[in-house]
Amino acid sequence: GGEYGLVNKFSLLDTTDGDECLLSTLNVEEPVSRIGFYGDELCSLWVTTTNETLSTWSLNSDERTAYWGPQVRETLSSLGAPVDYLVNCLQVNNTLRLLAGGFDGCGTMWVIDGGNVHPIATLGGGHISSLRGSATLDDALVTVGEDSRLCVWKETEERNGLASTGSGKSAGYLRASPPPQLKKQRKKPSPY
Repeated sequence: GGEYGLVNKFSLLDTTDGDECLLSTLNVEEPVSRIGFYGDELCSLWVTTTNETLSTWSLNSDERTAYWGPQVRETLSSLGAPVDYLVNCLQVNNTLRLLAGGFDGCGTMWVIDGGNVHPIATLGGGHISSLRGSATLDDALVTVGEDSRLCVWKETEERNGLASTGSGKSAGYLRASPPPQLKKQRKKPSPY
């Protein structure tokens, strides 16, 4: 992906000629911010853009399967949680999830199901500034923010009041592990 809004798909099996390795080009139509693979055998692609759009693609057919345009923040906010920006997407148990954030450091995790999105969890109390990245680690979610914090989130049984997961169970609430208390070390004076 790149600034020209194109995502190229290459075959890495034949490396003799770079031009012949190009299998297809996906036209995202906007500057690409982040991409990632998801789904069974990782045959689908998610793409976020610098213009705050999100699209999903089938790598088998090279067709766009869903698109949320520049109004995606307003659409998500109308579903239950304020969204100021998109952070990134993650695959959890073969489902695509979107992490969106607020400038106050709170985040919302959404499940993307085809062309639908559903809020499933809120992330509050960990960051005090914008979230900038996330990753999964075993059964936890790890986030980093502009506040220089790295938070580890684990699922709990509490209700967050956002929405049901659609299975009759209440949506999970994620809590950050409390940061360790760091003691300032006094520097010993150096003679030189």
